[in-house]
Amino acid sequence: MGYRSKWGWQRLLLAGATIFLLAGCDAHLFNSSSKNTSIQSLHNVTRDSDSDIVLREGERLITVLATNDIHGGVEPKVQEDGKKIGGMALFSSVVQSIRNQIKRDYEKTGDVLLVDAGDQYQGTLISNYTEGDLVYSLMNEIGYDAVVPGNHAYDFGPAGWFVDKAPADDPTANPREVIEKLARKAKFPMLSANTYLKKSLVDKNGNGVSVDGAGCQSTEIPRSLIQWDLAERPSFLKPYIIKNVAGVRVALIGMDHPQTPIVTVAENVSDLCFRDEVETYLEVRNSLEGIADVFVLILHNGNSGTEFPLTNLIKKLTRLQDHSVDAVIAGHTHFINFVHENGVLGIQSGSDGERFGRIDLVWDSAAQKVIKSKARGFAGIQLSYEGHEKDGIRPDSKIEEMITAARKAIQPLAERKLGIADQEIQGDRIDESPLANLLTDAFRSSASTDLALINTGGIRAALPKGVVTYEDLFQVLPFNNHGLVIGPMKWSQIKNLLQRSIESCGNYGALMQSGLRVTFSRDCYSNSKGLGGKGKRVGLTEAAPQGVDRKAKLLHVETVSHEVLLDVERGIEADSEKVFRVATLDFLVSGGSGYGGFKGTSVLKDIGVLREILTEELMIHPGHWTGSTDSRWKAANQGS
Repeated sequence: MGYRSKWGWQRLLLAGATIFLLAGCDAHLFNSSSKNTSIQSLHNVTRDSDSDIVLREGERLITVLATNDIHGGVEPKVQEDGKKIGGMALFSSVVQSIRNQIKRDYEKTGDVLLVDAGDQYQGTLISNYTEGDLVYSLMNEIGYDAVVPGNHAYDFGPAGWFVDKAPADDPTANPREVIEKLARKAKFPMLSANTYLKKSLVDKNGNGVSVDGAGCQSTEIPRSLIQWDLAERPSFLKPYIIKNVAGVRVALIGMDHPQTPIVTVAENVSDLCFRDEVETYLEVRNSLEGIADVFVLILHNGNSGTEFPLTNLIKKLTRLQDHSVDAVIAGHTHFINFVHENGVLGIQSGSDGERFGRIDLVWDSAAQKVIKSKARGFAGIQLSYEGHEKDGIRPDSKIEEMITAARKAIQPLAERKLGIADQEIQGDRIDESPLANLLTDAFRSSASTDLALINTGGIRAALPKGVVTYEDLFQVLPFNNHGLVIGPMKWSQIKNLLQRSIESCGNYGALMQSGLRVTFSRDCYSNSKGLGGKGKRVGLTEAAPQGVDRKAKLLHVETVSHEVLLDVERGIEADSEKVFRVATLDFLVSGGSGYGGFKGTSVLKDIGVLREILTEELMIHPGHWTGSTDSRWKAANQGS
């Protein structure tokens, strides 16, 4: 007897992905939308239509539904055309519809798993106000099976929604109080096989080993000589879980980003290290041989426009070991990705609760393997509110009630008016923008410093046209980064930071500034046929691919008072010992996003959470913003 799915798969291209540049691999990302050949409309995936997924005798259907990088996006968003997308109320109904359809059409021969690939709750006022409690309550209600925390899960330290890290003078404060509380609340496990307690790492002789947090790298011995079988993980994490899905043993193995310590609040993970994904995964996978049948990796890492860790990971795993992995659910970069490598599907579905993904795997009980030719996957299915009543898809009323109650609690805070914007005030990942100028100018003024520097990756949204409220500003600056006054900072240090900033090209957040006018040359684009031809942006953090000429050079730097600090053409450069007072963020001073050039500079003053400092100023003196720029960050020869 065969079973035919009523899942509305259309004949779409499954061989490879069309990936469009969004924002890069840094944890602090600005935008969140891209397109991909694997995208399917919500209507098509919920209506009844013929399909080529037919189960034969002994075959079982394992359907994996996946979200990633929700970032507190529990409410629907209204687009420019007035249409609504996203939100957990609609997603809950979609999940239930798919579960009912699988049960109806496949009975006991098919079932559904629901997972998330990290960063569930950092990013919106309605979520951050309860420090993720609302998001996890909703996830419990929807019925998730497992999640990976993601780097931003560690942004929250001790309890208190303004408290990101434990006070230095309080040794009893728990730097992971919030995430541990959420782990206890969750009706599903948090998975991360590659997260270890540093103190538990020993060599073959039982001696302790000192390692970096990123990658668990040691300068003392090769990583292979560490006794990983004796290493311990934090108690709130599990490396994997095995679920029985239609009689098939499915291992869900979680993996966090190995660079987590430099893309979260470093103090909250100072005693942890995050090991290489490939070696950790294979170690866990091999320990489950004969214990599980199907292996799904949930990974807080993914492809971007310039880097391809998801694709490369699948290639490595399938090259190193046959039947190493059957599917990969990815996240972190906020892209929409569909990868099909060596018969293994990998998906990633944007961010902010706007989309989800699905992979169908068919297990052959007789052959004891996944039938690769029957695997189907889609990434980036948009949760659209338009025209689905006939499909029986309506927002889950209980989820709506929970969100409405949370919205009511924050309303007085959210609606405080801060100013007027004549047009949408936008940001940019690597170039000058009205929003970065507005923020850095206000920061420099509030701190009374010579310069202000912030990372564009921490700017998460645009300010809307019209009345600007506290909640609008919160969307722009959701992190509780403290503004610091540091100094004296030498010109040589500032020059190196500016150089690294112009080299970013989207691989990590650039530094935008107030107090200087900077002109530079660079080429963020490749003319190499091997990299897709002219117009494909290439990152500058890794060794240059063969045939790619990537130049980034400071040409002219002067202060707002017209003092020239550097002019290459005229052979002018300021004394390297010249010093400045600088306003910047604690995240950057601690080396966040790889900006180690701030380290070693004295902190003169902590002025508090930057967003709150700006709010206090704007409550007294409301802003009026036009959206103009002034060419303070100018590329003389930007490739195009």
